[in-house]
Amino acid sequence: MRQRLFWWYLLVATLWTLLGCRGSTVQQRIDLEGIPRRPYKVTIHQSYSKEYAVLFDDPYDDKELAMMHTWYTKYIGMDQPDAYLERFRTRIRYFKTVRISEKDGTVRGYLVISKLLDYGVYNDTRRDKIMIRIIDPSLRARDPSGD
Repeated sequence: MRQRLFWWYLLVATLWTLLGCRGSTVQQRIDLEGIPRRPYKVTIHQSYSKEYAVLFDDPYDDKELAMMHTWYTKYIGMDQPDAYLERFRTRIRYFKTVRISEKDGTVRGYLVISKLLDYGVYNDTRRDKIMIRIIDPSLRARDPSGD
């Protein structure tokens, strides 16, 4: 009986994870020139010189796009994207540009990220935010056992 209950619970949890927790955001790769030149709320992530990410949040929409705060995350404030995009063109060189929008097509912001990094997007429904998590493989803690 317990084993059957366990398998039902596992099935329900798996279905909930696959079907019930899908985000309402769409990430689409675009060219760097696809970012409109206007003021944005800017947040950066930089752990090393080539591991760099910039989030441009549209300040005039009703939902905030935010980067998960870490030691390497810095909120800049309102700024134009030109200087950050120039840094990607000249210094980073290998990067991807992503437009983050709702499923209905409402653009929420843009993420420009080094190809050495990865990212995850999820909805924080309690605070009505879209959160971006930067995944930085170079910062993963080393196993103390030496493996």
